[in-house]
Amino acid sequence: MKKENKKFATLRAWNRKRNYLMKDIRYYIRLLIAKLIWDKRGKNIFDIDTIKTVLLLRNEGKIGDMIVDTILIRELNRSGYQVDVVGTKSNCAILKYNPYVRNIYLAEDIDVTSFMKDYSHNIPFKTLSTLKNNNYDLIVDPSLFNTPIHRLSLFKKINPKNIIGFNKKQWINHYNKTIFFDYNESHIKFTYESLMNSLGINVTDFSYDLYYPSEIDIETKKFIDNFKVNSEKIIIINPFAGNIDRCLSVYQLKRITEKLNNIYGNIKVVFLDHENIIDMSKFDGVYRYQSESLYHTISMISQADLIISPDTSIVHISAAYKKPLVAIYQDIESNKTLWGPGYDEAIQILAKNGRLQENKDIDELVIESVKKIFQP
Repeated sequence: MKKENKKFATLRAWNRKRNYLMKDIRYYIRLLIAKLIWDKRGKNIFDIDTIKTVLLLRNEGKIGDMIVDTILIRELNRSGYQVDVVGTKSNCAILKYNPYVRNIYLAEDIDVTSFMKDYSHNIPFKTLSTLKNNNYDLIVDPSLFNTPIHRLSLFKKINPKNIIGFNKKQWINHYNKTIFFDYNESHIKFTYESLMNSLGINVTDFSYDLYYPSEIDIETKKFIDNFKVNSEKIIIINPFAGNIDRCLSVYQLKRITEKLNNIYGNIKVVFLDHENIIDMSKFDGVYRYQSESLYHTISMISQADLIISPDTSIVHISAAYKKPLVAIYQDIESNKTLWGPGYDEAIQILAKNGRLQENKDIDELVIESVKKIFQP
């Protein structure tokens, strides 16, 4: 029986390797076709002395990535560059009140698969025409892994003088500057240290910048004051993530909140639940906050004493304020360091099983982490 199990395990391993290989082959065939149609015949010389205007491509729509981008945008602006950004409605909300951005251009919403694999991009024709007429000196492509197939078509249409990327194939001529970045060993924010070093900019400030109307703080404080008594600590739990495999279960939430309330008599626990998904009748002494906007979520986090979250967007918002944080991650090599909290006030928990809901020890790990944060 053991031999049969070992045989099936070997077959499954070989099957996974074959599937990964076929996936890579299909991807590179598509990228080669895109190169033949849209790539330049040769590379331009990368000349930093000619660069004054920069376009940052964030048309995949990820909020957490855009939060990290605020480092680059601020430091480029301070160094005399004019910075424009292309993003979607959701992630460009992060930049709406940012003083370091010159122009924000909106792309259409897109799913991850289409963003990576489609030959067509998600930027409207009128916007694309404006981008071309802006005559950019530099495009920054922040994608770290595979080059999105649509990029070559997009580059040809915008026609910038220079394009810089990370870990890009030398045979793609549009990229006249590519930077090697080890995403298994370094935090995402240090991509921009490498990029700005290549532009002759020395960066020492790696903090994130988040801007929103001050009146929102008044609204969220009023919500908190409705139930907070004197010096009670506010613990915010965000159970949701962009992928269901990274979400916490109701059972895990119940275990965590019960243990927190049993251990600490001076806390109030608040769920971030803007879609009104959680059945609050299952919880005693826990409050729900339905955020009206991303800015309300940011404001709530800025006023909390501790955040617990499996979602990297919430992790990066917490990092912007150096808030005590328990970040729950899947134990994936290219994920845990690259997208980790990246600051001293945070504790990162790694879930050994694939789906967070399959990890029966999450509540214990969270509680032990909270104890370390709240220790006298």
